[in-house]
Amino acid sequence: MQKLILSLLFLITNVWASEVIPGLIPLKYSLKAAVDLQVGPQQAHQMAIKGHDISLIDIKKNSNVLKDNNLITNHVLIDANEALEFVDILPSRLGILKVSAKKENGEIIHFYLSKKNHNFLLRKNILEKIGYKVPQTQFLSKINLSFNDTVDEEYFKASIDDKLLASSSRWVKEIIKGNKNTYVIEDVVAFSAKSTIYNLTLGIMNKNIHRDRRVLRSVYIPISLVDTSESVNLFSWKGARIVLGHASLNHGAWLKNQYGTSYEDARWILRKILKLSRSDISEIVVRSHYPKAIEHLLIEKIISRRNSLLKVFNLSNEFSELEFDPKISYGQELVNGDIRKEFFPGYASRFSFGNPQSPFSNSELGHYALSRLQSESFAAVIGQLNNLMVIGGEKAYREKLKDIVLDQGLFYPTQAVIVPNIRGNIILSRNIITGNYLGTNHQVQSVDNFGVSFSLGMFVGIEGLEAPLSFKGGANLSLQRVYSHIKPLESIKKAIKEPYKNLIVPLFQQQLAKNQSSNLVESKASLLEMNTMENIKKNLKVGESLIISDFIGPDFNVEIGVSLSQYMILDKNLLKAYAGFQKQSMLVSRYHLYRASKDEIHIYQDDGKVLNLMLSLRIDSYIPVVGISGRWRASKNKMKYYQVDLNEIKQEKSRALTASIIKNNSSILDEYFKPHKIEHSIKDFNSSFYALFFRRNRIKSSQKIIVKHKDDKESYRITRRYDAYTNGLDFENFAIESFNKFFQTILEWDYNIQSIPFINPGLTMGGRAKNRVLVTEFDQDQLVFQYERIFNGFKVKQKKAKKFLRKLNQEAGYKIFDPISIKSSRSILLYILRLKMKIDYAGIVKLTNFKRASFRYMLTKYGQNQYDALRIEEMADRLIKLQNKFIKRFNRKNISAVTLKNFHKFFKVFSKMVTLKGIMLELGEENAFLQGEIQGFRQGDEKGDELILSDTFGNLPIPLHLMPSEKVTQKINILPGELLATWLSEKTI
Repeated sequence: MQKLILSLLFLITNVWASEVIPGLIPLKYSLKAAVDLQVGPQQAHQMAIKGHDISLIDIKKNSNVLKDNNLITNHVLIDANEALEFVDILPSRLGILKVSAKKENGEIIHFYLSKKNHNFLLRKNILEKIGYKVPQTQFLSKINLSFNDTVDEEYFKASIDDKLLASSSRWVKEIIKGNKNTYVIEDVVAFSAKSTIYNLTLGIMNKNIHRDRRVLRSVYIPISLVDTSESVNLFSWKGARIVLGHASLNHGAWLKNQYGTSYEDARWILRKILKLSRSDISEIVVRSHYPKAIEHLLIEKIISRRNSLLKVFNLSNEFSELEFDPKISYGQELVNGDIRKEFFPGYASRFSFGNPQSPFSNSELGHYALSRLQSESFAAVIGQLNNLMVIGGEKAYREKLKDIVLDQGLFYPTQAVIVPNIRGNIILSRNIITGNYLGTNHQVQSVDNFGVSFSLGMFVGIEGLEAPLSFKGGANLSLQRVYSHIKPLESIKKAIKEPYKNLIVPLFQQQLAKNQSSNLVESKASLLEMNTMENIKKNLKVGESLIISDFIGPDFNVEIGVSLSQYMILDKNLLKAYAGFQKQSMLVSRYHLYRASKDEIHIYQDDGKVLNLMLSLRIDSYIPVVGISGRWRASKNKMKYYQVDLNEIKQEKSRALTASIIKNNSSILDEYFKPHKIEHSIKDFNSSFYALFFRRNRIKSSQKIIVKHKDDKESYRITRRYDAYTNGLDFENFAIESFNKFFQTILEWDYNIQSIPFINPGLTMGGRAKNRVLVTEFDQDQLVFQYERIFNGFKVKQKKAKKFLRKLNQEAGYKIFDPISIKSSRSILLYILRLKMKIDYAGIVKLTNFKRASFRYMLTKYGQNQYDALRIEEMADRLIKLQNKFIKRFNRKNISAVTLKNFHKFFKVFSKMVTLKGIMLELGEENAFLQGEIQGFRQGDEKGDELILSDTFGNLPIPLHLMPSEKVTQKINILPGELLATWLSEKTI
């Protein structure tokens, strides 16, 4: 009976054990015990359940893959200058060319050509150093390989190109002509063809091989520890990071984790690795035959990676860290921890790749200036042209005012002055924009706009008021159409060389469906189909958008001004104050064609209505001094979203697609493509304050989204609350506005330099910002809250970036960011340093139950700073008041926008007082998740355009990580900006 119970427990454990994140190592007992331990697997399982550390149980002594010593062996398989004769190319993985050759004595030998040859030697050496057997291996700086005929020669060279994805000249350094042509080949690793030992250095392992034996499952750890990429600069300083209670080891993509390594396996073999001294690690590297500069860097990086594994697998109480030098240098080839040389004589590998090109790298900044000059040139020319299409307006107003003065004298009575305001405008621009734009979300994008607008209305002023006062206003009915071509940008230099004819975006629209006619005869249907698909594939690149927007509606505005300086008998322009009000009502129609992938396009058709109200107060001098504004917006929108597979377009579908593109109308598609239907209802209140170049912006938004699946399978109703708080410095727009004031006030020019004001000043040239973003979403199944603390800006140097990361670590209460992550980054362009925390419904419910004592305890133990008793009481009192506001009507089935607004206010204040660690621990780690991100273009880092993710904290189950809108985005593959209608509302980042 006891055996039966144990067997059932063992079976249950096997099922439970399989619930781990694929490819990662669980950081607790989660996988079944190894079968080669000195106790049976069932007994080991029982010991683990009772809390025993079964990583301390050694393996059986009869393993045939272990040896009796820890010595690195030298083998001589091929004598120096020994002639080899080509036999054949053997099957091998991509990236490795395995060659069979015959020695002079007739013995068959195998040798490898690969960019990772020295990495195989690293693996061999570390495995031997911890007691593993490996096949006989020899490094040869050069071999002579002869061929019997040219067919074998060509086959050999072609195999290098196919398998190694590199020119054969990297390895073949000389061809000696003769009866048998002989190739001098460099950088070779030879293996015995007769070896009976499984070659662990190749990094290939699956369940059929390891069969749950610890001795083989654990090999993943040392193999990963030394798994260098071809460029050693890309070899991470960290050996692993923690992801949801699992270890994610840092290694190349071609090393697949099919080892099935358990937490106990990892700790068992790590103890062997951690016993290695610095001199042991130096020996492992030196005997891998790298160039000297590479040796020096690898020693430091492997030690750093060893230290990180020590922490991740909780062995710090048994072993100490080894010191390492992240700023190691060696001549001109290795400077401050970075290899500066690509190729070394005698080596086939490219040990450095150089930095990825950023659209805003130093070499591109000059081109950015040229792009702005180009934009201003367009604006100046188009502005002068548009002035010719104005009847009335401010110019006519000034002329009429002169007539009044001539007719009635300087001291005329108070009177209203009304002139018509009829104008037509041509819209023509090319801009470089960072961040999201019109529903798209590329980091940097080029936007060509072409359009026309017409407005009919009046310009009104009240003249004859007391000297310092002024009153102006107007009312207009406007109609506008804008064509926008948006392209993700890799190079500003290439963008400014785009032909000017491409600014005429309607021509681009016609190009997508050129040579098409809706009345083509049936015999030409196949040609129609071919041309439509080819034109889209050729002209609309992946990630590009064509957007046609129509706006129509009335607007009303009024502005009251007073010259404060005139009261003081000074120049009237020295100091002025203004109060303004604007109301705008619009009907919006929008057609968005987006190339989602090689074979898929999206079409979004929007029809909506928007009401905007704005109230502003400002004080100006010859530069903008200070101002505040409030903006209210209510919008409703209905959208149809079509997914079109370009490979499935046939005949009539092709005709419909072509007609849809030409006519900017998706209804033509309804007969052939079922759309997803989405409704938005959004209410926003946004406020802004500026003082010179300082900006403070607040966004408060409530949104309801209804998504109806195209197949009527599912519908989603999402309620979303978004609150964002941004403070920062905007030098770019301050300079532009100052120049415009100078032109208008001093020179009295009727000219404005274009500006693109952002809610987030960190998206402007030279700007930076600090943000807090709070979002809650819920649907019928789930409620998720997300808090983000973000530092972002145009550029930050490494020293300043590390200061920001320390600040974020302090606010988190964890060491989220390790400064070594940006060790190679001299600076970061378009940087985004982000803390992201998610809390589920159960966690929020716990927040509602916190009492005053709970808040006092958290402020004492987890406070952002050290607070005295009186301060703690004051802060606890404030938290209780804020908590009471949102818990009154906190009901999952009927959570109101007001409740979420009050909850966000509470959490914003709470997170300023208490670390996120404290909040997470008190809510329960199963209810929260915390992670850091570093985005941007890191100058000096070969991985400079890749996202850096921190360790994760908290154990919120993976299914609860995604917010309802993120789940819908994944299910129907929609652009997030379209699902959330970001083009209708403001977002901070």
